Amino acid sequence: MLTSSIIKKVASKARVSLELYKEEVGGYSSMTGLCAYGAMKVFHMLNNAVVLNMADERFKPQLVVWLDDEDLSGHCYVEYGDYIVDITATQFGLDPSQLVTPIKERSKYEFWQKSNFSTDDAETFIDYLLDDSCWAVDQIPPLYF
Repeated sequence: MLTSSIIKKVASKARVSLELYKEEVGGYSSMTGLCAYGAMKVFHMLNNAVVLNMADERFKPQLVVWLDDEDLSGHCYVEYGDYIVDITATQFGLDPSQLVTPIKERSKYEFWQKSNFSTDDAETFIDYLLDDSCWAVDQIPPLYF
């Protein structure tokens, strides 16, 4: 498994990449609406880090989604080992230093307590978002974002 310092470096680099994307496309004042993009970026970068660091491949990043069809809200993030990696959690008031949070702290935050779906396959993640009628199509990232 990757060390927490590597996971934090991945999260930091993914966040910078997402900030640049946000500026490029415009229309986003915060990270709201970019969580699926952020989760996909972290997912691919963690998978690459596992290979590059010859880490135990039994520990795979999981793309996690929760959806509330009643109020048409949702959120995406990544779980890896004992950590939640959520580079868009600042939209909920978290400090950027909390982008990598131990899973045991999940109960402190409502947006991490719910989950309808998780997978270690990016294509299945995209299909899930596409199949859900409440997920905005412009908020679904390409497979290799």
